[in-house]
Amino acid sequence: MNLYSTLFLIGILIATLIYYHVRHALYWSSRKVPSLWPLPLVGNFKDFVLMKNSPGEFMMSFYKKTEEPALGIFVFHRPSLFIREPSWIKSILVKDFNKFQDRVSSTDGHNDALGSRNLFRIKNPLWKEMRTKLTPIFSTAKIKNMFPLMTQVGEEFTEYLNEMLKVKNTDNMREACAKFTTDVITSCAFGIQANSFKDPKAEFRDIGRRIFAAEYLRALEISAFFFFPEVVSLLGFKLFEKYGTKFLRQSFNEVFNARVKSGTTRHDLVDMLIDLKNIKTAPGELKFEGDTLVAQAAVFFAAGYEASSGAISFTLYEIALQPEIQNRLRSEILSKIKEHGITYDAIKEMRYLDMVVCETLRKYPTLPFLDRMCLSSYQLPEPYEHVILEPGTPIYLSILAIHMDPKYYPNPEKYDPERFSESMKQSRDPYTYMPFGAGPHNCIGERFGLLQTKVGLVYVLKDFLVKPCGKTRIPLLLDSKAMFLAPKGGIQLQFERI
Repeated sequence: MNLYSTLFLIGILIATLIYYHVRHALYWSSRKVPSLWPLPLVGNFKDFVLMKNSPGEFMMSFYKKTEEPALGIFVFHRPSLFIREPSWIKSILVKDFNKFQDRVSSTDGHNDALGSRNLFRIKNPLWKEMRTKLTPIFSTAKIKNMFPLMTQVGEEFTEYLNEMLKVKNTDNMREACAKFTTDVITSCAFGIQANSFKDPKAEFRDIGRRIFAAEYLRALEISAFFFFPEVVSLLGFKLFEKYGTKFLRQSFNEVFNARVKSGTTRHDLVDMLIDLKNIKTAPGELKFEGDTLVAQAAVFFAAGYEASSGAISFTLYEIALQPEIQNRLRSEILSKIKEHGITYDAIKEMRYLDMVVCETLRKYPTLPFLDRMCLSSYQLPEPYEHVILEPGTPIYLSILAIHMDPKYYPNPEKYDPERFSESMKQSRDPYTYMPFGAGPHNCIGERFGLLQTKVGLVYVLKDFLVKPCGKTRIPLLLDSKAMFLAPKGGIQLQFERI
């Protein structure tokens, strides 16, 4: 083959590739949906791969590119729809849930037993059955029974801060709060004392660090679950690595089997999972046994410690910068403690504490975006009712962007708990505040997470004044390599005993 023939064939190949790329890139515009022009291979995710910003901030960038209800985007090779209108969000998450029952996110069922068999990852029809059986576990009454386990760790949190003050008056509160939530979760989910405050090599704390390590490769691995599930099995990506799976499985099974043998109860997740295992099931019905049991405790640990440690530390950061909010909050806490002691009912009566936590979760939602998969043909709402969404089309929305939209929250960068007074809450569309998601797929552990967060704040603020120090970053920067919202370099704060 001579040179001209070779060049001709190369030209044909290039022209063919360009033709197919352009044809693919016109997917949304040919349907008269506003869209972004994709790059080959990466689509509209070049900056995501380069990790110029945190994933939450990156997804928020799509929100800012249009004022339309939706935007056609390309998640790597796949045409996807980004939605931003609250009425659309309600339709897809709630009203038309039967057409969007699954998340896009996926894990490897063969190589990631704990990561694939939990409520967050499992697909329908098993998801519905699992959700129905797990929902009673997270009832108000069951969570109230766990309250003494939380306060026990709260006392250890206070002791830790007192010991810290003997040698220094500043600490990375992100890490300190992670120790608190790690110990609460392991106590409530595994029936084990993790001793994170006293043991710098505590294994549960180490496992937690590994799961959400803010490292480039780990961030890409976690991101693939949400944005490129096709490669998860191919590349062997896991939520729980081999060591973590072995440790969590062994820890849970030891406690579970000992509890079954002795018949003792502790009013924790282990007790409730024992009850689930003992329920007789019909042929073909989901059985709670083996790794299916372990997986519920494992994901409860992973999600629970990360979400609440962030909420506590972000709250302490914000109120350290606004002492008037901190003083008002502390006054309420001390008043209710004087009246009731540190009880479940006392914390439920702390209305301003609830407003403060709500404002933190507005500004720093742990999971800053949601994903859904279109399962059957779906006619889009107005003004795109001419578009029929194809099965297999991913849907994304940015919780962070909605929470930071001045249309819903004037001066959104300002930390203002008054946004969550009863009158203000009633004046807003409920689909403009979704820190725990919305619809049937909302976070099943919402009550537990809120209570754990409030307990942590109560035990810090009843005894300590929190201030910024020379190492406090103002403004706070988000870690670009953390899948969920996390502060870059932690949160350094100064403490004084009251």
